[in-house]
Amino acid sequence: MLETEFDASHQTSVKNYPTKLIKALKICKSPYSEKLPGEGISKLWEEEQSNIKNSILARTISLTRFNFFIARKYASIETPLFNSSSEAALYFRSFNTQKQNELCLSRSLFMAKTSKEFKRNGVIFVGVFMPTRSMHAWVIENEKQADLEDSYWINFQPVAALA
Repeated sequence: MLETEFDASHQTSVKNYPTKLIKALKICKSPYSEKLPGEGISKLWEEEQSNIKNSILARTISLTRFNFFIARKYASIETPLFNSSSEAALYFRSFNTQKQNELCLSRSLFMAKTSKEFKRNGVIFVGVFMPTRSMHAWVIENEKQADLEDSYWINFQPVAALA
């Protein structure tokens, strides 16, 4: 289990974790102190890439509904189409306006697969809201919540991290 408290007694167990994971856990511990996403999000909708983006998006959603492990393996094959996970999230939300809270895992895997920055500085978290046992997935990239529209994540305690 990952510790979110980092004092001298835990340094031996934490030192083997990637730096990006440790930084992302600190953001999850105090979500209101996170950095706001940058203003430099570029325009996404280039005509020649939209078919590729749409097919990856549709495949990610269907695989996530079918089998988590297959979807996770598919997402690990990097296809960098966006500069950041924030751009990927905006694209995902523009084409899937219904039931966004139910598509959180699909959105997170899509962001991980298509972001150029995710491999270096991104972590997918899966968290649980203990009173209801409901679950939610989100991405922390470059020490900030990557999805501009997702304010739901602060209610959840991380139980798994995919780096």
